[in-house]
Amino acid sequence: MGLGAWAAAAAAEPLSLRAAPAALAPDGGENLAVGALAFRGGLHLTSPDPRFGGLSDIRVRGGGAAFTAVTDAGYWIEGALAFRGGRLAGVRDARILPLRGADGAPLASKERADAEALARGPDGGWIVAFERRHRLLRYTAPGAAATAADILPAPWLRGLAPNAGVEALAFAGGAFLALAERPAAGGAGGWLAAPGGGGDSFAYPADPFFRPTAAARLPGGGFLVLERGYSRAAGAKARVMRMAAPRAGAAAAPREIARLEAPLAVDNFEGLDAWATPDGGTAVLIVSDDNFNPRQRTLLMLFALAE
Repeated sequence: MGLGAWAAAAAAEPLSLRAAPAALAPDGGENLAVGALAFRGGLHLTSPDPRFGGLSDIRVRGGGAAFTAVTDAGYWIEGALAFRGGRLAGVRDARILPLRGADGAPLASKERADAEALARGPDGGWIVAFERRHRLLRYTAPGAAATAADILPAPWLRGLAPNAGVEALAFAGGAFLALAERPAAGGAGGWLAAPGGGGDSFAYPADPFFRPTAAARLPGGGFLVLERGYSRAAGAKARVMRMAAPRAGAAAAPREIARLEAPLAVDNFEGLDAWATPDGGTAVLIVSDDNFNPRQRTLLMLFALAE
C-alpha cells in the first residue's frame, strides 16, 4: 500500500450502523423468487450519524466479504458483510470517509459532491462518476485525493442534463461501460471507453418510466443493469436487466429478468453489484438511496441469480 492509501485509511472514521432485517415480501417469506432473482436476505440500515444516507452505488470485494459505496452527499462508506446460512445477516466494521478533490480537500458542495456511479479500474483504483457538474475522478484508494479520469469525452458529458448524468459505470473486457440516466436529445445513452481514453458511443434503449442507475459485470460475461422509475401515481419501481457486452456504434439489447414493485419492498434502488459465489453461483446485491428523507429507507438486498 502506497503512502496515499495509508493516509486515506488513517482518515477513515468508524460509522455506527444498525442493520435490522428487511423482508422482501409483506408475509416475510424467505424463499421468494422474483423473476430470475431468488431473495437471500435484506437489511434496513440506519445510523445516528447525519452524514449517512444517499448511497448511490456499491462494489463488493473479497467474494462478498466487504463492500465500498459512494453517496451523493460526497462520502465513501466501507464495511464488511455478514452472512448466516448463505443469507445476508448484517454489516460490521463500517467506516466513513469524505470524497476529496485534486487538492485533497473534501468536496464541499452538492454540485461538486454528487457521486452517482462507482467502478474498480484495471489498476485496482476507483473511478467515481459525478453529476450536476459532470466529470469522472480517479482515486487510488477511498479517502485519497482525486485525479482526473479522462475516459469519457467532454462533449458527450456536456450534452447530459444537470441531474441526469452518468449513473451506471462498470469495467469489463478492457473497457469501461457508462450509461447516462437520460441521454441528450438525439444522443446515445451509453459509452464504451478504454482506460486511457478513446472509445465510442452505443445506443441504450430509452424507456418512458425506467432509467438506468447502476451496472455490474457478471462473472460469466455480460452485464446486469439496474433501472428505477418513480411517479406519484405508480410509486417506486425497479427492474434488473441482463445484456451482452454492447458493441460500439450499435444498439444494446437488454432484457428484463426481474421487477421489484409493490407489494414487495421497494425504494429508490440506485446501486448494484454481482460476484461469483463458492458454489459456482452468482450473488447480486442491490442498495437504495434514501435521499436523506425519513419516509424512505436505505435497503441492502441480496439475491441469487438463476443462470
